Amino acid sequence: MWSMIDLKPYGAFIENSIRPLFEETNHLLDRLKLYGIEIDSKLLDKLIRLSIKSKLIESLVSVFSVSIVCLTAYLIAR
Repeated sequence: MWSMIDLKPYGAFIENSIRPLFEETNHLLDRLKLYGIEIDSKLLDKLIRLSIKSKLIESLVSVFSVSIVCLTAYLIAR
């Protein structure tokens, strides 16, 4: 029989990764408009790419840090 797919991890991913990315982008666009900087599609594309790269680096740092903590705990417990 087919088992049901648990959608909670996907919801958590959207809640913790995608939504903050959109919120950060909207905040950045609002700040740029406040200072009178015109936004064209080329600049917007560059800003979105930089924001995604920043989030990717933050994620890698988090994974690396947690890996070190887990490895340390494993070595101590062993």
